[in-house]
Amino acid sequence: KECPAGEQGMPGRCSSQRLLAPVRDYTLKLRCGRTLAVSEWGDPSSHSPVVFYHHGLPFGRIEPSIYLSSKQNLEAFTEMRIRLISVDRPGVGRSDKLANRSLQSFAQDMYGVAESLKISHFAVIGFSAGASYALAQAQNDDRVKAVAVVGASIPLQRLMEDCDASFTSRTMAYIETALTNLPAIMAGIPSYCLAVLLNQLSKRFPSQATRLLARCEPKHIIDDLDEQATGAMIHQTLNDALRQGPSGFGEDFLTVLGRNWELNLSKIHVPVLLYFGKSDDLIPPGTPAWLASRCSQSKM
Repeated sequence: KECPAGEQGMPGRCSSQRLLAPVRDYTLKLRCGRTLAVSEWGDPSSHSPVVFYHHGLPFGRIEPSIYLSSKQNLEAFTEMRIRLISVDRPGVGRSDKLANRSLQSFAQDMYGVAESLKISHFAVIGFSAGASYALAQAQNDDRVKAVAVVGASIPLQRLMEDCDASFTSRTMAYIETALTNLPAIMAGIPSYCLAVLLNQLSKRFPSQATRLLARCEPKHIIDDLDEQATGAMIHQTLNDALRQGPSGFGEDFLTVLGRNWELNLSKIHVPVLLYFGKSDDLIPPGTPAWLASRCSQSKM
């Protein structure tokens, strides 16, 4: 059932002070009774520009702490004086589960979050699997004034409609299609197991976990990270995201890559910034052009 957020939850405390902890960590209760976990960084002033952050898979709402661990990133973030808000999607971290959720249902949840927090206009950013949720929020909420997506993941079946796909892409598309027919708890097992392995690696060998994550990130983002401290933050982030088991990961996978991807990108009438790395071998090469051709105000 789609339902907006209702009353605001009470501020909480982040359990770790190793790195840059959220300035606020709390829950919002939805009108239907579900709760969403929320974390905030930056300037809490009502006059600060607001940016909603949509986390990737298999991480959760405190994912920004990993990237803000970089001295360079933190300095830039501080200078911008923005209020960054990140929310666990249903079934991930501390947000209540919602079976058969969709991009549209979470956009409705986020509409209610902004309403509850009395935010009249804002930007959104989506990282990897979070990109589709950022685009859905922009499509469904006229308070969104700009969108940025980083390394966006989209269904390979959609991409192959217009692009010549490689053998690897076609194989992955068939796997996506097969997983679509599974229950969420089973569809989430691959990404859940990956998260568990990375979580254990970051606990036992934090430097190695940081180097593994760094292979997926632009060099200038991670070149000044403290490997030990960042590994500890990766462990904390995954520990929190994993607490409800694989079903939330399965819902994420099915929503972003498996089920009907119900976005109409032509309805997004605000600037859309598309960030992709030329050396990123995790994203099919046709993805940036596919998105750019459907977002009327896109810049790549």
